[in-house]
Amino acid sequence: MTAIDRHLPQFIIGKHDRITFPTVGMLPGMPGKSMRLVYATDEGVVLQPADGAGPSETFSYAQLRRMNAAREIHHEPEFYLPVAQRSTTLRNEIDVIAPTLSDAERRRVDARYALVMAFDVLSDNDAGAARIKRTDESIAANMDLIRDTAAEYLSKTGPTPDFVERVREYRENGGRKPQGGQTAARPEAVAPRKLRKWSAAMKVGGKWALRDKCCNRGNKNGHFTTDEQGLLSNVIREFYLDLNRPSVAQTVTEVRRVFLEKNAVRREQGLTEMRIPSRDAVRSFIKGIDELTRLVERYGHREALKRMKPVTRGLEVSRPLERVEMDECKIDLITIMAQAGLLQLFTPEELVKMGLDNKKRRWWLVFAIDCRTRMILGMKLTNEPKTTAASECLRMVLEDKGEFADAVGALTPWSHRGKPEGLVTDNGVFRSIEFTDTYANLGIGLLRTVAGAPGMRGMIERLFRTAIMSLFSRLSGRVFSNVLERGDHPSEERACLTTEQLAYAIVRWVVDIYHNTPHEGLGGLTPLQQWGRDMEDGNYPLHALPTRATTRIAFGVPIMRQLSKTGITVGGIRYHDEVLAHRHLSHGDHDVEVRWDHTDIGRIAVCVENRWIEARSVHRNGLLGQALDGLSAAEWDASVRALRASDPKRQAFDESVVHAAIKDIQAMNHRQQLEYKVINQDWSEKRLAAREEVMMSFEVRPDTPRTHQTADDYGRTIQPRAPMENVGSEAAALPKPDRGPKFDGKAKG
Repeated sequence: MTAIDRHLPQFIIGKHDRITFPTVGMLPGMPGKSMRLVYATDEGVVLQPADGAGPSETFSYAQLRRMNAAREIHHEPEFYLPVAQRSTTLRNEIDVIAPTLSDAERRRVDARYALVMAFDVLSDNDAGAARIKRTDESIAANMDLIRDTAAEYLSKTGPTPDFVERVREYRENGGRKPQGGQTAARPEAVAPRKLRKWSAAMKVGGKWALRDKCCNRGNKNGHFTTDEQGLLSNVIREFYLDLNRPSVAQTVTEVRRVFLEKNAVRREQGLTEMRIPSRDAVRSFIKGIDELTRLVERYGHREALKRMKPVTRGLEVSRPLERVEMDECKIDLITIMAQAGLLQLFTPEELVKMGLDNKKRRWWLVFAIDCRTRMILGMKLTNEPKTTAASECLRMVLEDKGEFADAVGALTPWSHRGKPEGLVTDNGVFRSIEFTDTYANLGIGLLRTVAGAPGMRGMIERLFRTAIMSLFSRLSGRVFSNVLERGDHPSEERACLTTEQLAYAIVRWVVDIYHNTPHEGLGGLTPLQQWGRDMEDGNYPLHALPTRATTRIAFGVPIMRQLSKTGITVGGIRYHDEVLAHRHLSHGDHDVEVRWDHTDIGRIAVCVENRWIEARSVHRNGLLGQALDGLSAAEWDASVRALRASDPKRQAFDESVVHAAIKDIQAMNHRQQLEYKVINQDWSEKRLAAREEVMMSFEVRPDTPRTHQTADDYGRTIQPRAPMENVGSEAAALPKPDRGPKFDGKAKG
């Protein structure tokens, strides 16, 4: 049997699963090669096309593992089973990619989701302390309580654990209401029957099952008859679409004149008169005309191409990852937030926001642990609980963490990763709207535990206690859990750890100590041994890793940007694609939804006609394009600041200069890679907007051709540069409009 690298992620392929091998640049919703299982052997599997047309193909397990590690497989377990027959954890995967909703639709979905979550928590009998019954009378009597609880789920960031505990004590014992936390408007009261209906729908279809059909309301039939619409269309196309370019007001007058003449003829024939379109009806019809058609008919073909063409450069678990628990805890340690080595990557304001301002304070640590093997799959340091830290920790679960182990010189690998089937969290920062959208887009089921019941997250709580006892107690600057336990221990005086030392200690403890410590719950095996035994026995995770496109949509910052003929600009970088060029030809300048991932700014995801496409930077073919692929936003920001500092008055920089600056920043970042990646950077839409204001006058231009000495020492030569690749449709390659003969400075009379 062929030897297989156990560190590459494996997954189970069932007979009802659909396997899609994406084409280059494919995103969810785009066509790919879909196949399903025929049979499996000891060496691999035989897959056939899902539609039954075409030959079957054989894939070895090693080949599938390599493709899974490269994110080249889109795996949909139990896809060909009816929803009612699917596993409970898979029912929430229906429509897992965030649908394209308007702001009003998304607010309605979020409000319904908050009401359902509050209702389920308050009526949960498993905890033994249900506050309301699932009856119409009980729901109606406690609607105010449900709305108050739902308001907490609508918070953007989520309350801190301390605030949640104070609220729980206030609700149970009364007294003074705690102050602080995030404020959010309460959702409107709903009928009890409707609330129970929403709760049942979300259990089957997940969060996106709460979408309504308000967009389908109203009379969709046309106001005018077929004859009236035909006459209106003929008048506008013959009169308005003309090179004389009549105004809309003149077109309205012409439409009225033609309709009056037509009605006079119909009266003589004894027919019913046509209704005369109003000014708004005429304007609406004109607005619906294709933008390229309007420009061609009113300005001519060449001028239309000039305006529209794109610019080029533009519990019981049986397999790994079946249940993953996440939680945050306040580190029982005081550290000095040293900014040495990170100063060039962030602004002073950002260093203060992340807690790297040379002040003594306590850190929060977000952990993710696999309940089957006890492997720690993700962790993030943050100065306070944030939704972004939770999302980045979840991202770390999906990625290879070998670079962390290499940075600390660990003796054992840390390449373990995979997509969780279910995620267990508490009701802290993990219940924010941003985090719920992230796990929903990834197709991960979520189970929230009752506040004040840490036993429901036993694995992660035990991990925290183990860390406190075996790691943090050995570090100087430890702050004991309470005043009585601390006694006279001088924690403030002994706070001498820097952030780099703290990150090094935690990573080394996780990789070389915790993963190699025997666990009683594993029958004396270590987490590393349990993971290896499951892989050797074929007890693989159920899911394949999400594709890079899906990851970009799930973790990317959702923003709105204008699509123009130059493409889309985000963070000072322009992106373009042929699909975007065709879109602009028919719609002109307009806003589109974009997902921007701060870990890879070389590409963005753009929603076009209810599907996601991938757009690369316009510098894709040069050295700068290679540098942008996989480049983080922090490194790009640092490169821009370094260039600005070198020449404050200069606004445009050559590609080679920008490329060299990026390489210098990456070399510096490599030395501080561990500290840089362990600390949560908190990239949000607000931070991106602030950095974009600084980059408004920053421009990257092609390299200026350099001159060289000729062979005969007479004069100098210029090295020619090949033309840039044209990004967009073939229309961009058409000749420019004839502007007439060039003026040579001589008068002709």
